[in-house]
Amino acid sequence: MQDLSLIKLKKCLNEDRKIIVINNNEYSGIDINNLLNKILPSFSFPKQGAIGIICSKGLNFILGLFSSILLNRDPIYFPVNGSIDFYEKHILNGVCSIIICDREEVLQVMKDRFEIRKISGFYICCDYNFKNNRVSEDCFGQFTSGTTDIRKLVIRPSKSLEMEINSLEKFCHISKDATFFNMAPLFHSYGYCGGLIWPLCRGSKVYIVDSFMPTQCKKIWNKVKPSVVYGIPYQYEMFLQTPGDNLSEVDYMFSAGSPIAKSLRSAFYKKFGLLFSINYGSTEFGTICVYPKIPLELEADHVGFLLQHFRKAYVVDDEIFLDCDEKSYYFQNNADVISTGDIGEIKNTNELIIKSRVRKIINIAGEKVDPSFVERIIKNITSVTECLVYGKKISDSIELVVAYVESSILKESELIDYCKKHLSSYEIPREMHIVTDLKRTTTGKLSIDYYRSLSQEA
Repeated sequence: MQDLSLIKLKKCLNEDRKIIVINNNEYSGIDINNLLNKILPSFSFPKQGAIGIICSKGLNFILGLFSSILLNRDPIYFPVNGSIDFYEKHILNGVCSIIICDREEVLQVMKDRFEIRKISGFYICCDYNFKNNRVSEDCFGQFTSGTTDIRKLVIRPSKSLEMEINSLEKFCHISKDATFFNMAPLFHSYGYCGGLIWPLCRGSKVYIVDSFMPTQCKKIWNKVKPSVVYGIPYQYEMFLQTPGDNLSEVDYMFSAGSPIAKSLRSAFYKKFGLLFSINYGSTEFGTICVYPKIPLELEADHVGFLLQHFRKAYVVDDEIFLDCDEKSYYFQNNADVISTGDIGEIKNTNELIIKSRVRKIINIAGEKVDPSFVERIIKNITSVTECLVYGKKISDSIELVVAYVESSILKESELIDYCKKHLSSYEIPREMHIVTDLKRTTTGKLSIDYYRSLSQEA
């Protein structure tokens, strides 16, 4: 068993072996270093500030990651599916003087302040008037998915990432020459920390894909025969719906992002003969616990056993709190983050049982939607007097966002246009109903049960 260090990331650039495979294109560390040496010396970068990475393409993301290492800047990983409002807030009022981006629609946010140059299929944007707003020494930033509130920027010390990958290494006992296949989004804490940084630091080859296509991913899986797979419930459900009954055996088939239903686990085992390993965590902490090859008879509330770098786990009013040596914090808040946002219990074996979220969220193909946030955005429309948003379940891991909007003059086209501007694409309600009066209970509260029943009848 090896001790892992983030120093290994920089050393990767000197390695001639293939370390990353993206859409069947293999790259050695030297290949990546050569690409960066053609790009970075042509720039005079701002002297202060972090590097923001907004990249949907795997190679662009990897180049952004190693650019931050070579330039000795803190990387901030942005979601690639945010709204224009989101990018305006976190780019123009954030901590980044450099943005590496392959989403052209985001450029409009930066055009008045940043110098923008297109290089090799992506853009490097520099703010030369940036004032020092560096959040920390040796850290990285990621955004929460908004399960209990709007998305926030979480700053994690790099030391906490090192502790996380070492805990995974010691818990999982996988072979030194293991291969990883990561289907999860790289900007997510789960897909980034465990699905990318862990294999790179341990010297494993990692396969990633730009976009998830179940048939193609099955082919990669069976060709590569990985030891470790990173995916989310939505992706595994898509595997069940595509032709082919064979997937090679793996040591760990991780799932995270939302509870994976017992019915999905059973169907997957029946078709492919594989058991899921649960990876439970959060943006603030990374991986918190792992349940290796969870038995089919257990319910989805069993999420795993606490990793060793957490000093203490405890329950206050049924809410789970954690303590570890390296705490994260919310930028512009600077409070210790110790709540997981989950209701549950902790067994004396250090097993976590999750009963529910502190607040109900909607799961959209692995993305999280806070209904109260969508309600607040829609209620900003002057002609809207009230709004009710909830999730309509389509399958075990897929929901639709449904909105009932109270207004006497609002047109559906106006509502759609407003949502497109102020919400991320997955947050926009797929069912919109504009009514003059929303039904209320006898106490005056909106009757969500009534509208849920309408959805079930439809």
